[in-house]
Amino acid sequence: MSSVFYQVDLNPIEPILFGGTRASRMGEDHLIRDQEPQPQVIFGAIGANIATKAGAWPNRSQWDTHAKPYLGDFVPQLDAGDESRAELYGYCYKDFLGHEYFPLPRHVTVIKEPQTLSTLPLPILEEKETVLTASSQSEFTHVPFRDPEDSADDEEVYEEPLLVSADALKEFLCGQSFGETLREAIAPTEEIFLPEPRSGLGMDVSRGVTQEGLLFTRPYRRFRSNVNAETGQWATAGIRAWFKTLQRLPTDWANQHPLTFLGGDRGRAWIHYGDPQDELPWVDMLEEIQKYVNEASYFLIYLLTPAVRELNWPHLHVNGNNFEPIAAFTDKEIPLSGWNASASPPAPRPKRTLIPAGSVFVYKWPEGSNQEQRQQLLRDLWLAPICPAYRNAGFGRILTGVWS
Repeated sequence: MSSVFYQVDLNPIEPILFGGTRASRMGEDHLIRDQEPQPQVIFGAIGANIATKAGAWPNRSQWDTHAKPYLGDFVPQLDAGDESRAELYGYCYKDFLGHEYFPLPRHVTVIKEPQTLSTLPLPILEEKETVLTASSQSEFTHVPFRDPEDSADDEEVYEEPLLVSADALKEFLCGQSFGETLREAIAPTEEIFLPEPRSGLGMDVSRGVTQEGLLFTRPYRRFRSNVNAETGQWATAGIRAWFKTLQRLPTDWANQHPLTFLGGDRGRAWIHYGDPQDELPWVDMLEEIQKYVNEASYFLIYLLTPAVRELNWPHLHVNGNNFEPIAAFTDKEIPLSGWNASASPPAPRPKRTLIPAGSVFVYKWPEGSNQEQRQQLLRDLWLAPICPAYRNAGFGRILTGVWS
């Protein structure tokens, strides 16, 4: 069965709520925090739109005859990975001009300067001489080291969430520090969306009255929009995803059902499909990274999407080889739950823990490997899922790079 890749743009029409994992919390008194859109949200929005175009959603009785040729079997479980079904291969943000922005790789340190943001030189890795017994790095054999002259004061380090352009990400994955302090290369999330908290009163649905003393705030996001000077058309920032179908979608579907629904309150978004392609996304970025394999001491993986945290840190299994990480750059893990509306009766999904997007793990090259073998290794892992059981919904998709 052949596979086809589509670039899919999701352009929100209204503010979107992504903090909708209430099922993972207990009781009425809880704080709904803003969070990044999770893979299953993007996967569900695109899959439901394709099924709607096919006439198999929301009535699934027509799924096998109308939607299955494009999406495969309908499987509500997130952990039933199967290459014979549609897959989400990754996603990133885009501004209203269509420029792509990715989570900042966690091994990169950004500092604030008077007029711009810039990065420190990338750290080096040193093998540990003793075991660190009370450290998050105790499971790894190498630790990062930075020359004091290349360090920054705490007040200079930019701590808020940041995004990087495709060009900057390529530089980092090539093992280079981004040399130019271009404002367009490193951007706060406010360049894509602005927070828009909304307050409300708790309701007793059975009686249609408010509940005394129950006030809540929901963290919506309003995506930026403006007129594209090149086309003269109004454009909106949003999410760009890459979606694999089992065969090409009919061309007359392009203008059918141009809306989909995102987030915890099903906010509306325009959806647009690019031309089908047979090659993996961002191959031009991969080809540039492959040029640096001989100069690199190690190779790395960058989490393009959050990965389900399993018993061990991500182990890579490629062509009979098993690779264990020697160092890691990550952040606080993310709890994930949600609601399984397809269950009978509907019920909360099991609670899972996610390693955040942007995390970086470093590995040793295969012993005695040459340039061609190293380049092929990066190619084999490009956009692969590090947790295959969750591959269809898009969890744990990675980009490869080198550590010079």
